[in-house]
Amino acid sequence: MIAILYRAGKSDILTGPTSFAVDINDARAYLQNKGFGGKTLYTTTVEIDDEVILDIRGTDQLEALREAAGLDEYAYGDVTADYLLAQEPVVDALVERGYEWVRLLDTFPEDADVMTWLYTGNEPELEEVDMSPATYRNQSAASRRCNPSARLPEPQAQEWERKLRGHYEAVQREGHEAWKLDTAMRYRGALASFAALGKAALIAEARRQGLKVSPKVRKEAIVARLARMTVPDWREALDDERLPRHAPIPPT
Repeated sequence: MIAILYRAGKSDILTGPTSFAVDINDARAYLQNKGFGGKTLYTTTVEIDDEVILDIRGTDQLEALREAAGLDEYAYGDVTADYLLAQEPVVDALVERGYEWVRLLDTFPEDADVMTWLYTGNEPELEEVDMSPATYRNQSAASRRCNPSARLPEPQAQEWERKLRGHYEAVQREGHEAWKLDTAMRYRGALASFAALGKAALIAEARRQGLKVSPKVRKEAIVARLARMTVPDWREALDDERLPRHAPIPPT
């Protein structure tokens, strides 16, 4: 797979296992997260063989990580998967078993899609992100395209991106915060993506993500729950009084 990843940090030099966000806005959250991240936003494009990725999303992450590392089921006690990945013996055990990356849902921001490089194999080359409005807009669009759960179904994507570019320009002129608009756009994109699925496929996806849903539940309700899981900060952006209400909504 080829992935565009992001992280906030103090330097582009990596000195150990390093986590990257799939979504640029999850990385931005660490620009002002005291004790973590840093004041500079970086990006990297990496090509990774699927067999060296341990993907524990949609599982009991702690249990899956312990099993992959060959640990006892109670090793390290009642902790989180990201805590376990910070333990050197755990990382060493995963590397010995051929893994170079771990993909998981992080605790901050909640359910952030994160890929952790285990400091083995090809080292990611970091570049500083230019946060000027035009570049940020392009980076955000690339982030959405890289995240399958927020990708728009073809052939709607091209028309949607055209409308989005025009709307971004209007919002920039009016002085609105780009990240809130991007959050709203990602939420609407997630709605369109999930709405394009058939009812059976939608239920299967919901169950894969840990939701308990019955075939009797309305499709619209399942779509909304999945979209809110995909974009957990949707409410803050959509409830913002300054966010224009005429933002284009993708077809469903």
